[in-house]
Formats: sequence, C-alpha cells, structure tokens
Amino acid sequence: MSKLTGTLEIKIAEKAVTLFYGYKEITEIMERFGEEAFENTSKRNPLEIVDLIIIGTRKHSPDVTRDFIIDANPPIIEMMQAIDKAYGYSYFGVKRAEEIEKLLKEAREGNDQKKKEASPTT
Repeated sequence: MSKLTGTLEIKIAEKAVTLFYGYKEITEIMERFGEEAFENTSKRNPLEIVDLIIIGTRKHSPDVTRDFIIDANPPIIEMMQAIDKAYGYSYFGVKRAEEIEKLLKEAREGNDQKKKEASPTT
C-alpha cells in the first residue's frame, strides 16, 4: 500500500498486483455497474468481482487478465475485501479509510463479544 497514491498491493497466484481506483476507474465502474457499484461487493457475482479487479489493476498491473484471475481462482472474499479497501483509499483517503476500517473492526469485535455473553452456557 502506498499512502501517497492510494494503491493497494495484493497477491493473485503469488503474483504481486497493484490495485487502484482513481477518478477514471471509478467512473468506468459506475457507468458499467451502476452508481451503487461499491456499496456492497458481496452482492456481486464472481465474474463481476473479477471485472472490478481488472479495472482496478489496469493502470499499475496492465498484464493482469480476466483469464489469469479466473485460472488463479483466488478466494472471492479476499478479492472483495481488496476492492473495498482500495476504493476506500481513493474515496476517503488512506488515513480516513484506515480509521473507518478500525472502527468497523472494533464494532464487529464488540458484537461478537455481546453474542458470547448473551448465549447460554451449558
């Protein structure tokens, strides 16, 4: 990750790939998938996730192809998380995106703790 450029390095089949969503990439995605394209990547089908990765890698890793990603078969959840993180870097800026990510993690951990406390023990 580069705090200056908002890029995110990920690995696909042991290949380092740079993910980046600038104005052009975000506009292309919104035109193709709708304005809510980044709202919930978990509702996207796997090939749409691949296409979002391809658009995000075009600038810094142009050799990454749709077939390469499909053949590598990386975990879909990891790809969705990378998309969300890289988009957050571009949209909010790296510092604010990391703050938001930390708050969300703390909220999830707090909810997990509440569930443990609420469940009956045997």
